[in-house]
Amino acid sequence: MGVSWREAKVSDKKYLFEEWWEQCKRTRTMPQHLAEFRWLFDKVAYAEPLRILEIGTEKGGTLFFWSQLLCVVEDSVLVSVDLGDPHTILDLESFPKQPIVIHGNSHDPKVLAQVVKYQPFDFLLIDGDHSYAGVKADYKDYSPLVKPGGLIAFHDIGLVGSVRRFWRQLRGNKQEMCKLMGMGLITK
Repeated sequence: MGVSWREAKVSDKKYLFEEWWEQCKRTRTMPQHLAEFRWLFDKVAYAEPLRILEIGTEKGGTLFFWSQLLCVVEDSVLVSVDLGDPHTILDLESFPKQPIVIHGNSHDPKVLAQVVKYQPFDFLLIDGDHSYAGVKADYKDYSPLVKPGGLIAFHDIGLVGSVRRFWRQLRGNKQEMCKLMGMGLITK
């Protein structure tokens, strides 16, 4: 189609999303549930972010979508933090907006120090360490890097376990979509 999300007519946005989803299914792992991720993507796209931070990238499925969203925005920044080998982000050269990939544990102060350079963020996705202590630490360390009015999302809030427990304890302007694994969104 050759048009960016921000340039697309409303009628074309459904087509663009579906095209990107199919591309992700062919070229990389997309561990999110379609309806849940579409809900989150629409919320994030509506906010028109300029700076996005993703903790827990795995093979790069959601990162690819954020890349599509930011590709025509001058001075936009896309940052990925992941423990895995950065070469596991599949087909990185196909990303229209090249992300800054920080390899390491999000709980490592050296990693946080690298991320701080790119703040403030408009959107933060926490999908890394799924232990209670891990998700709590990611929120404690990285939510201050999100500007007031920015968005913070959590993946896997619908599953029984630590992320769900942390999500339920979190206070604020929260929204959620749970069909399978669950997405939670809070406005800072």
